[in-house]
Amino acid sequence: RLPWEAGVAVAFGLPEEEALKAVTINAAEFMGIGDRVGSLEPGKQATLLITTGTPLDMTSDIEQSYIQGREINMMDIQKFFFEKYMQKVRQKRRVVS
Repeated sequence: RLPWEAGVAVAFGLPEEEALKAVTINAAEFMGIGDRVGSLEPGKQATLLITTGTPLDMTSDIEQSYIQGREINMMDIQKFFFEKYMQKVRQKRRVVS
């Protein structure tokens, strides 16, 4: 919910860079853990999202994520069944061809 609120703040005029800081380094420093998280620096625990657009836009999709430097599997149950369905469709197309 915090990224959504930051996105709303951008819509009302907060610069996007300041909104990103609000949900990353500023939040970490507020909680007293800015020495470990909140920015990408050597020695810190890297939590990173790769998105199709700005992470403050709720229409952006998360393509990949890393928590504490470890890649997280983005395959949810809907994607799993979609891929399974598409695999069967491709197989049937080969049989018909």
